[in-house]
Amino acid sequence: MKICWNYEDQAKAKNRLKTARYGKDLYLAVKIDAPELVF
Repeated sequence: MKICWNYEDQAKAKNRLKTARYGKDLYLAVKIDAPELVF
C-alpha cells in the first residue's frame, strides 16, 4: 500500500470525504480517489 498523493489530490479527497455520507458513499469516495487504499 503506497500513498503518493500530491496536494491537489489530498484536497480533492478531503473535499469528497467531507461531502460524503457514511457507509457506501465513504467507500466509493475512497475507491475513486485512492483505489490502493480500498480494503
